[in-house]
Amino acid sequence: MSSGFEDKAGIIQSKTDWGCWYQTIEDVTAEVTVPNNTRGRDVNLKILPTSISCTVHKKPIFSGKLFQGIICNESTWTVEDEDEHRIISVSSQEQQNASVMLDFSL
Repeated sequence: MSSGFEDKAGIIQSKTDWGCWYQTIEDVTAEVTVPNNTRGRDVNLKILPTSISCTVHKKPIFSGKLFQGIICNESTWTVEDEDEHRIISVSSQEQQNASVMLDFSL
């Protein structure tokens, strides 16, 4: 039985000091606003089944627990240019069609 989540809400989004994160019924994505000179080698992103953390230029950006497990080897991240800002885009698929929701600190 479907909860109607995808029909009613589509995307749950939350803005943060470091950017934003959002999720659909299938995946969760975090976008981190970073300085324009940021390259992939400047980013330390640790994606585990139940947690995620991000450091940029050796400065902790966020760390958090996931309330539902994700599939780590299907998780990706990139450094991209978007609307005159550079962002790190992180995307992960959930293990099940359930709510992941993030509990971030920093």
